[in-house]
Amino acid sequence: MNKKAQKLNKTNLKKLNYFAHLKSFHTKIKSVNSDYDDFNIFIKDFEYFISTELKTPAHDLSLEDKIFEGIINRLDFLNNYKNITLRIYLESQKKPKYFLNLSRNINSYFNL
Repeated sequence: MNKKAQKLNKTNLKKLNYFAHLKSFHTKIKSVNSDYDDFNIFIKDFEYFISTELKTPAHDLSLEDKIFEGIINRLDFLNNYKNITLRIYLESQKKPKYFLNLSRNINSYFNL
């Protein structure tokens, strides 16, 4: 990681969320970390941030309840970064490798 590289945190994600719908979004994420020139790396770091902040469902729940609560927790958390989430989704429609990356992270969250 170079000197200018930063880890994603609530502060810079809040700022990036504001710019997520603009054409300059890729430039803005590169100002946080030059490695984000590869959008896939940004997605991985964003998913890692989510995984560290997200509450996991209680272990004493049934599988169906764990999945349901996990989905609700994830959607509730992503609501804070809905512009970034939407941008990732739209970019994933153009480049399936981004969608594959998202799928891996979601599967690991639910331990599937």
